[in-house]
Amino acid sequence: MATAGIAGFYLNELHSKFEGSSFKILAEKCLTAQYEFKELGKPEKLIAFINSSKGEAYE
Repeated sequence: MATAGIAGFYLNELHSKFEGSSFKILAEKCLTAQYEFKELGKPEKLIAFINSSKGEAYE
């Protein structure tokens, strides 16, 4: 719901300057999560990556 006069911004972890949020580390997290989901049937890391790192809702 938009409210007049109030701006909102959407940023995910790719914009972060923290040491643990480098592109290399995020790529490793993403690939690990995708592997565990596809090959091992474990969705936990993928759900956490999508919700926390990408800032999106897992569907």
